[in-house]
Amino acid sequence: MVASLQMKIVAEDKVVENKTGELLTCWDREKPIAGNLKPDDAVKSITILEGKFNRLHEERENIQRAKEALELTEFGVLPTSEERVQVAFEELQDLKSVWLELSRIWNQLDQLKETPWQTVQPRRLRSDLDVLAGQLKELPSRLRQYASHEHLRRTLQAYTKANQLVTELKSEAIKERHWRSLMRRLNVNWVLSELTLGQMWDIDLLKNEVILRDVLAVAQGEKALEEFLKQVCSIL
Repeated sequence: MVASLQMKIVAEDKVVENKTGELLTCWDREKPIAGNLKPDDAVKSITILEGKFNRLHEERENIQRAKEALELTEFGVLPTSEERVQVAFEELQDLKSVWLELSRIWNQLDQLKETPWQTVQPRRLRSDLDVLAGQLKELPSRLRQYASHEHLRRTLQAYTKANQLVTELKSEAIKERHWRSLMRRLNVNWVLSELTLGQMWDIDLLKNEVILRDVLAVAQGEKALEEFLKQVCSIL
């Protein structure tokens, strides 16, 4: 009877060890570490993998107790794969923490993107971006090693650097004709009354700075000429 049970547990142990190897391989292949992943997708992926690890942990514990009870192993002596499972699960928990934290910041950034361009206030926008950058810096150092953290840091840094361009594009010198010129050169088709901050960010303001500066220079030159002519007319 005991020998039969021992054979059954040994067979089940092999099955569980195979499952363990498969899950560890799956984790190495599918763990969401790319910086450009959507946080919600990353959290969803981690949650699924976490469920698999939890079920595997329960199976491994049951097999371990059975092996100890049937004297197939010494009490407390764990399989060699246990350390790998623990390391992978700890990494999963770290990734889950970082994605949950980043998701909170990304959600706030997405709200900023929805701001109608007409109501954007550059000074307040800079303040909001500084707050988000501060939240990112407050994350534990162990969470800063991931590409997802670096991607968000660089994104916030780029938006902050581009804020000077946002300020200039909000100038009264920019008329509808200048927007038409800008859209033509950027190959975009915006409805100005529906334009959002996110759409402006999406064109990569820094990458297209030369085009933006050209249009701004024309607009500012025309504005200066307009003011000069007004002064001349007032004198005459």
